[in-house]
Amino acid sequence: MRTGNSFDRRTILKGAVVTSAAVALPWRVRAEAAPLVSIRIETGQVTGPLPHVWEECAGSDRAAITLRESWRKDLDRWRK
Repeated sequence: MRTGNSFDRRTILKGAVVTSAAVALPWRVRAEAAPLVSIRIETGQVTGPLPHVWEECAGSDRAAITLRESWRKDLDRWRK
């Protein structure tokens, strides 16, 4: 589902599958002895939850920030 200017992970994964297939196709065409395998992907079917891993993590983009007392206090508060 597209919301505004952002994409959800399912949309991105669909695009990745199509891109991967397009990149692999020339290699498959050249491979004379390789058997073809039919793959069917049901993109409209929800198979289960897709949790947002980043909602359950904490960190910093720079190691030096982890030395700050205020950052360590924030991390302790997040853990609790």
